Amino acid sequence: MNDDCQCIRTRGALRTVDISSDYIAWLQEAFKESSMAQLKVILDPMHGCWAERARRYLQAVFPRCVFSTIRDTPDAEFSGCTPDCSRTGELLDLCAAVSRPRAHLGIAFDGDGDRIGLVDDEGVALTAEEATWVLLHSFGPQIRGSRLFTT
Repeated sequence: MNDDCQCIRTRGALRTVDISSDYIAWLQEAFKESSMAQLKVILDPMHGCWAERARRYLQAVFPRCVFSTIRDTPDAEFSGCTPDCSRTGELLDLCAAVSRPRAHLGIAFDGDGDRIGLVDDEGVALTAEEATWVLLHSFGPQIRGSRLFTT
């Protein structure tokens, strides 16, 4: 290792920057046409990185929706659950939470927040294929007739 690399490594300082306000502003701008939705949504961050964040961000973007949460505290051990929203068994708590108050939708986030699982208004977890179909149809006429809908 040369002296230049050593020097560069020791010059830096760790600093924490809160970008949540900028992120919320960007989300509000990106989804301003959807902000009028009035849904009851249950969120399940599964004790992962979206815990204590998902509700705040989504409420800012969709102010007319009512968001409730389960498993919404960060926990490096995930409180004994496996934070994998692709496993139907891990969505049972969310399914029950959606069906109790008859919410419109349940959204689970995996541990690092790069995937979601969806639960319908009857408390049934959607497969990845079903969720993709629902999301594609939510774009409506904008993509109808495009290559996405032809075989």
